[in-house]
Amino acid sequence: MRREDGAAAVEFALVAAPFLALMFAILETGLVFFAGQSLDTVAANSARLIMTGQTQNMTQTTFMNAVCANVSALFTCSSMMLDVETCSSFSACNTSLPVDSHGNVATSFNGLVTLTLAANPGGSSLGGTLTVQAVNGVATFAGLTLNKAGAGYRFQASCGSLTAATTGLVTVTAGVATHVAVFVPPAGSVRTGSSFGLSFAAEDAYGNVATSYSGSVTLALASNPSGATLGGTRTVKVVNGLATFSGLTLNKVGIGFSLTASCGSLPAATTGLFNVTK
Repeated sequence: MRREDGAAAVEFALVAAPFLALMFAILETGLVFFAGQSLDTVAANSARLIMTGQTQNMTQTTFMNAVCANVSALFTCSSMMLDVETCSSFSACNTSLPVDSHGNVATSFNGLVTLTLAANPGGSSLGGTLTVQAVNGVATFAGLTLNKAGAGYRFQASCGSLTAATTGLVTVTAGVATHVAVFVPPAGSVRTGSSFGLSFAAEDAYGNVATSYSGSVTLALASNPSGATLGGTRTVKVVNGLATFSGLTLNKVGIGFSLTASCGSLPAATTGLFNVTK
C-alpha cells in the first residue's frame, strides 16, 4: 500500500502562498478604504463645526485639536495639513495649492496657474480671470462665474509640468428670477372648445430655471383676432420654477392667437402665434 502520511501538509504548502497573498490583499484594501472613509468623516465633521457656528469662539489651536480628536489611529495630527479659508463666495476661494513632495506649500513657487473646467455637466462657460500668477506658492482666483446651473462641476488647475489639481464636485444653482419665459409652447393649432396646455418658467438672468421661485403666474390673451374667450384656470402657482397650465380652451376660430404670462414685477413672456380651428 502507498503511504499518504504528510499529504495534507504538502497540499497546504502548495496553496499557502497564494492564500496568504490573497488575505493580505484583502486586509490592505480594507485598510485603504477605512483610511479614506476616516478622512472623509473628519472633513465632514469639521465642516459641520464651521457651518453650525461652533468655531466662532475657537482659536486656530483649539480648532485643530477638535479636528485631531476625530482622527483615527491610522493618521497622526502632525502629518495632516489643515486649510480653512473665509470666502465671500465659492469663486473667491483659493483653489490651487502647489506643494512639495512632502505636501508642504512651496512658498518659492511663483509660476502661472491656469484654471479650466474638468467636468462641465451643464455646458457652462467659465468666466473671469482664468490665469493668475502664484504668490508664495498660492494661486488665488477671484471673480469667477458659471452661467449654467448643474450638479457635478469640477475645476482643474494646471501649471506647466506640475501635476494638475482637481477640485471636488461643485453644484451651481440658478440665481434670482429676473423674468418669465415660455417653457413649453402651445401647439401650432388647437380646436375650438378642445383643451390645450402650455408652461412658463421663472428664469434667472442666464436662462436657468429659478427653482426656488414660488410666485403665481397669470395667463391672458395677448393677440385675439376673433374676440375669443380664454377658458380654464388662468392663474397657477409656480412649482420648482415652473407654472403649468392645462385644460385651457378658446371658443372662436381665428389665425394669429398668442398668450402672455405675467408674474408680479417680473417682465412678462408672450408665446408665438398659433391658430384655432373648428
